[in-house]
Amino acid sequence: MLKKCIGDPLLIIPTKDIGIKDSLSCEEIFVQILDRQVRKLRTKEVASVKVLWRNQFVKEATWEAEEDMKKIYPHLFEPGEIPDQGFLEKELNRRKEEKRARFRQVLEGFVADFAKG
Repeated sequence: MLKKCIGDPLLIIPTKDIGIKDSLSCEEIFVQILDRQVRKLRTKEVASVKVLWRNQFVKEATWEAEEDMKKIYPHLFEPGEIPDQGFLEKELNRRKEEKRARFRQVLEGFVADFAKG
């Protein structure tokens, strides 16, 4: 059964602040290029970049064609702007190793305290 809802006027956000168009869509704003990869097909190679958009998490980043992104954001493809292929994976592996090292230290301290006690 439905219940009566009493709305709070303070929770209403004007659409002008969000940037919603008349077609009820909003433009995604580019934040950062996270990774780059080249996929080899039978007769050609296709370059893609992993793009992080505003108001999205890293897990929700999308792969876009590099050519399309170069047309829209040419200044981002200057030398040194795109991370090496596998940058994100390398960073995640580095963080995993740091967590493992911290866990080993805590575990060794716990074992030492248990042996004393």
